Amino acid sequence: MKGRIVYLVDETLEHPVLQSQSLAVMRRLIDAGVAMDLLVANGVDQAREVDIARGFLGAATNVVVLSTRYTGSSVLAKGQRAIRRTLTRRRAARFVHDAGAGGKPIVLHARGSAMHLGAYLRARFKDTRLVADVRGDSAAEARFHLAGLGGERRAEMLDRLEAQALSHADHVICISATLLGEVRKRFAIACPATVIPCVADEQRFFPDADRRLEARASLGLSSEPLIVYAGSIGQWHQFEATLDTFVAVALRDSRARFLVATRDAEKARAIVSARGELQGRASVRDGDANEVARWLSAADIGLLLREPHALNRVACPTKFAEYALSGLSVVVSEEIGDLAGWVRVLDLGMCVRGADAAAAAEMCQRLILRNPEGHDRKSLAQRASSVLSMGARLRDWMETYEATLRGAAARTRLGP
Repeated sequence: MKGRIVYLVDETLEHPVLQSQSLAVMRRLIDAGVAMDLLVANGVDQAREVDIARGFLGAATNVVVLSTRYTGSSVLAKGQRAIRRTLTRRRAARFVHDAGAGGKPIVLHARGSAMHLGAYLRARFKDTRLVADVRGDSAAEARFHLAGLGGERRAEMLDRLEAQALSHADHVICISATLLGEVRKRFAIACPATVIPCVADEQRFFPDADRRLEARASLGLSSEPLIVYAGSIGQWHQFEATLDTFVAVALRDSRARFLVATRDAEKARAIVSARGELQGRASVRDGDANEVARWLSAADIGLLLREPHALNRVACPTKFAEYALSGLSVVVSEEIGDLAGWVRVLDLGMCVRGADAAAAAEMCQRLILRNPEGHDRKSLAQRASSVLSMGARLRDWMETYEATLRGAAARTRLGP
């Protein structure tokens, strides 16, 4: 690839999703010969951000922390944030100017809200090209978090800002076909677009008989069916509905066991301990991605429930890919992005409407009864891999960059 990719993020690299969906992908692209730089705005601490990035990308990749977060709602805090936004733009512009001095064309890959910085740079540097990586429906998230007129006004503001940013895009990436449809309907984008779902690293998440035996032994399990929820337990994760499902299965099947694998382990333990029906049958574990992969190896069924809200209808939770590549049958809400289609076409499990715990428990029980000796985990993982593995999707990122660079070259040749 003749060009250089400058990857822009607008949040701390401490977020697990940034690590699994940006840094890990960048590492694979760099290994495939793609020249990449990383610019981080709104980090937590400069040294911390660089340390996280280096752990994935190594020492050879340029990593620049443009700014760190300034929190608060006072007039002074708002002024400080405005000053930092200005400095962020200046530092980013200086980097892009210097990076382009060598004559290599530059593609700005702007993830999520970083598309606003990317659009500014695209407008300032005419020889650059912008890939806008849309990760969700910002307006729907605003309405979810802030009810009433305040949420509506914020949603309208975010739509105006995103329309302006996307007007500068040369290519759009969306995490689901449903999200791309919404973006096209709302913003009338004219540039090419590609759907690349949230993926899992097939070198970390895969069926392994020895790892499964070891993990199950550490949980005190032999042949008992194990249902797992892996992920956060925040506002939209439907953790209570997940536990309701566990309880409903427990009342039907005395052998069933349950596992929560989360970075919010202390909070999860407190919530689980209040469920008397789960005492002695549910475990909570925490750990990094390697530990989560270990716990998924122990499980048989992965549970992923969401309510039918606009923000979920365009989503693509990373845990779905991690479940499937680990060989788990999945029970998922059918209103989550493109997941229902994959479940049915690839035979990955079963779907339920919304966060219906009773229906989810019924689906879990059907899967247990259908495969009393366990299902073919390797076959399920292979079916999922073509859609949800990082390795299979790597070509999509590379082709997006190459097509964007070809467009840039064509415009350079044909322009005045």
